[in-house]
Amino acid sequence: MGRNIISTMARIKEKNNIRRKSTVKVLFLFLTIFFSLFAFGCAKTSITTKAIIVPHHLLVENYLDDFYKQISEKNPNIEKIILISPNHFDYGNRYIQSTTSLTDKDKSEINIDRNEIAKISQTGAFSIEPIYFEKEHGIMNELIFTKKYFQNAKIIPIRIKNGTTKNRLDKATNELLKIITPNTLIIVSADFTHYTDEKIALKNDERFIKYFENLSKVKEINFDEIKKLATTENAKTADENAENYPVALDSPESLYVALKLLQQENALMFAFFKRTSSASLLGLPNPLDNTSHIFGSFSK
Repeated sequence: MGRNIISTMARIKEKNNIRRKSTVKVLFLFLTIFFSLFAFGCAKTSITTKAIIVPHHLLVENYLDDFYKQISEKNPNIEKIILISPNHFDYGNRYIQSTTSLTDKDKSEINIDRNEIAKISQTGAFSIEPIYFEKEHGIMNELIFTKKYFQNAKIIPIRIKNGTTKNRLDKATNELLKIITPNTLIIVSADFTHYTDEKIALKNDERFIKYFENLSKVKEINFDEIKKLATTENAKTADENAENYPVALDSPESLYVALKLLQQENALMFAFFKRTSSASLLGLPNPLDNTSHIFGSFSK
């Protein structure tokens, strides 16, 4: 009788141990799944929009605001912005320049990515030349919207002179590739056709839009092709040194750098947003007053 009781008690104890171990295993599995899901939910997802093309002509400020808002809502985790602009007034010594210090129109300090800029400048890919950066509307006008919609993003502002060689552009591109993260947005600040009547401007812009739409099929970004697209047909009869010399794009250099970066990221799928112009919006009769604008984005 006593032996039976002891045997029964042993079996009960063994069953309890098995249940306890099973409970611990289930609890451990539950906690593992819970914390994995929690970590996944907290992790920042990569942005889907890798670059945008926007004008720096504040005539279309409302359209700019609308477009930036859409991009920010679609990509809430943008952490870094590479902002590329023409050097409109040819300031500074080097062809490609950046700055580690910049304030906006309200005298607020811009969140510049000083460390990355300093590293790249040491390679000679571009120089740090803060002189008159605040006068470059290709940079400053975009900062109005980056400050509003991407407050936490660090900015790398770059201005490029017209006439910069492909070798210099490629060197800058190679260094920028090293600092691009999954949450980096490239902004090409560019106005398109200048100083032509609306008929020619529209023809130029349609040619560029078609080019953008076919980019995902090309094997290599060709700088000469971009420069050719940036030439408008009425330029043949104009003085190349004139201030109002007609062009179909104000900075083929900026566009080339951005597209080379995007090609390496496999992100050349173009989405067209809007095309406008001074002439179409204001009914301006003088071709010299006309500037056109193309808005669009690139993704994988």
